[in-house]
Amino acid sequence: MHYPRFKSEQRGTISAVTALILPIMIGVMAVGFDIGYRASIRSELQRIADISALAGAGLYASTASASSALSTTANVIELNGFPVGTRGGNGTTTLTDNYGNYSASISFVSPGTIAVTAQRVVSLMFSNMFLSTSSQTVSATAAAQISPRASGNLSCALALNGSSNSITTTDNLTISGGKNTNIQMSGCNLRSDASIQFNGTPTVGTPSIVASGTIGGSYNQSCQAGQTPCDQQSTSMPVVPDPFASAYGGVLNVSGTPIAQPGGTSFGPAPAGSVYSSLNFGSNTYTLSPGIYYVAGSVSFGGNGSVSGSGVTIIATGSIKADGGSTLNLSAPTSGPTAGLLFGSMSVGAGVAFDGNSTQNLTGAIYMPNGSVTITGSTNWPNDSTDGTSLSNCLISVAQSVTFAGSSSFAASGCASFGVPTTYDLPSIARLTQ
Repeated sequence: MHYPRFKSEQRGTISAVTALILPIMIGVMAVGFDIGYRASIRSELQRIADISALAGAGLYASTASASSALSTTANVIELNGFPVGTRGGNGTTTLTDNYGNYSASISFVSPGTIAVTAQRVVSLMFSNMFLSTSSQTVSATAAAQISPRASGNLSCALALNGSSNSITTTDNLTISGGKNTNIQMSGCNLRSDASIQFNGTPTVGTPSIVASGTIGGSYNQSCQAGQTPCDQQSTSMPVVPDPFASAYGGVLNVSGTPIAQPGGTSFGPAPAGSVYSSLNFGSNTYTLSPGIYYVAGSVSFGGNGSVSGSGVTIIATGSIKADGGSTLNLSAPTSGPTAGLLFGSMSVGAGVAFDGNSTQNLTGAIYMPNGSVTITGSTNWPNDSTDGTSLSNCLISVAQSVTFAGSSSFAASGCASFGVPTTYDLPSIARLTQ
């Protein structure tokens, strides 16, 4: 028997097998190491993509500026490990940020989504001994979208403070007139992007009073029975961007050949290519046909007159004023480009004013992004009692400034059926969707 030879052959076989397997084992270990390294890089890129997308969407929720949101997203990417790179894209819907092995692609998709792709080219430390390439691109993507807050935080009177038009104001929601002033809001709140000032101890009944600045002065609470909360105050809150800009901003331009107001007490919008030079309603009873009334001037609802119309939008370059003794029974369209819009103007300094001893049964939105809404005197409104009685369940205003100096009443519960965009007290919430 030759056992020594057998053992020698055994050792030789093991050595041969080891020689064959060892390179494979080393290769597997090398590939595994590089896979783990790329996984850690991808995890870091995903973190950067997530937080930058959320930051960009959050900024858009507060500013409604796509270009600012894109720039902020890129800034956050660089603050979290990317070198400061060369930026490209159009700056409004796309933005790129590139430096060497690092690159980021950012896009904005209306109505409020920020998408981010973060990439890094990494060198293969060991795998390149077995692969034809010495580097690979690792990438991660994320998308964040703004979502409205839950219902119950609606505003019926919003003073913008120039959040979308670069106009700066202070104390831009003023309530004066003493105890004869009575503001009632059914299920919706007072909201200012600046401060709120109460003068003369008016009567106020609204769930919440919300300001980005301060709330000053005093008032008497008079909320509807069982309403909770009642006149709850919140200050130093984030600015709310103009909620009507995208829906109505494009329809407020008044252009066309000015023509005179038709004779008689029943008429409709100006013919195509024309606009009314002004509208003046006297002491008669008027009926307006459905449609959009473009006016290259002012609109006046005279004392002791009555104006009625369903499906009506009035857009003017000048003021819209209802004098004492006038009666308005007007409702906005429920469809079309001005669905939900009752009165509007883009003109700087334009305003809607309701004087005392007038009766207003109005349904829809008042939108004066560069102007004011002013209510004075003992105006009769559809919901100015504390028992909740209402002739209209939709009347809200969004304006640069709002002044109450008389009785007024607003409600929002029926605005959705008219197509009025929801006006929230706080900016939308940014959430990851990818």
